[in-house]
Amino acid sequence: MKKLLCTAAALAFTSPALAGSVEPPIVEPPIEVVEISDWTGFYAGVDAQYDVWGGAGTAGVGVHAGYLHDMGDIVIGAELNYEYLIGPAAHEIAGAAILGYDAGMFMPHVTVGGSGVIAGPGPAWNVGAGATVKVNDNWMLTGRYRYISVPVVHQVRGQLSYQF
Repeated sequence: MKKLLCTAAALAFTSPALAGSVEPPIVEPPIEVVEISDWTGFYAGVDAQYDVWGGAGTAGVGVHAGYLHDMGDIVIGAELNYEYLIGPAAHEIAGAAILGYDAGMFMPHVTVGGSGVIAGPGPAWNVGAGATVKVNDNWMLTGRYRYISVPVVHQVRGQLSYQF
């Protein structure tokens, strides 16, 4: 009996050493998922605008197309617009270079370009500022203010774009 008790005690004290280390297991930290946005690509869409000039206001609807290139924190691009202005009826064509800051799914930006009203006053330069938000990988919403030089026009526009 004494032998059986000694054997049981020896097994009780030595079995943890036989089972492995008494150190706690290493727990890996969870992997953090960071949403990475890439603004590079062609896009096109529809837009609406409201212009104020000479004390009067006019609305317009149109289409646009452009290209953006994401270089890390900086985004550069170009955009062309065709607008139909409602009352007085006119057709406007504009183009602009875009310089933006990649803040993930949000991109504040500035623009500089040229524009003109078909059968209207001569060519004009324009500058603007705005922001674009990615709704998902393909859809973008943009709000922008643009100052046009001839005639002096203050323009507010909203755009819905699909990025290819």
